[in-house]
Amino acid sequence: MVSTNLTGLNLEGVDLQFAVNVSNPYPVALPLTNLSYELISTDQSFLKGNANQLQGSIPAGGSQVIKLPVRVGFAGLMKLVSGVKPGGQIPYTAKLNLSVDAGAMGPLDLPLETSGALPIPDVPEVSVESIDWENVSLSNAKAVMKLKVKNTNSFKMGLDKINYAVQLEGSEVAKSQLNTQKSLATGEEGIFEIPIQFKPLDLGMGVFNMLKSNSFNYSMNGNMKMSTEFGNFDVPLNVKK
Repeated sequence: MVSTNLTGLNLEGVDLQFAVNVSNPYPVALPLTNLSYELISTDQSFLKGNANQLQGSIPAGGSQVIKLPVRVGFAGLMKLVSGVKPGGQIPYTAKLNLSVDAGAMGPLDLPLETSGALPIPDVPEVSVESIDWENVSLSNAKAVMKLKVKNTNSFKMGLDKINYAVQLEGSEVAKSQLNTQKSLATGEEGIFEIPIQFKPLDLGMGVFNMLKSNSFNYSMNGNMKMSTEFGNFDVPLNVKK
């Protein structure tokens, strides 16, 4: 019997762990010699290999769970399997072959197979919808930046936190973390309000005049903490005008 757990996920790849539960009906222990694997999608092989440093044995009349960690890189996957693109999921079949030393009976191969789907997360679309100024004076400027985030994936994503730093004309005016706890369905957009407050006089009259005329450059950098049914990961945040 084979079970599969997704143990890690980021924009570069996904970590899987196959757990093979093997029973030994014989009165002698069966030393493990090798565990090979091959991952296939739409009849296209995209990853194969062998377990490193496989040790131990299956006890006589007993059973043992053998764990096999596998890393699937998205760059290689998209080169080898046609039709794969960020934001989707691909079905796969994992073919495993466990080899044991059966003593007088010689080597024994146990072919196993399991299937599932791999998510390939995409970076959400992020843009600044507006910057609404509540007050602009030499001593105090206060505004709300409305950040629009769109889920471009074929699966639901949660936006849990936004870590951000906002610059106006190259000077940092806000830096903090926004707890959002917002779930976005496929194609859904969410609006998140980023508070900004600073003293324009500290940045110079040139910046103050730009604020008054509503003609200035800005940028926002940081990261967003995303959650999915497959796992949690961070995506970079980088918008500018």
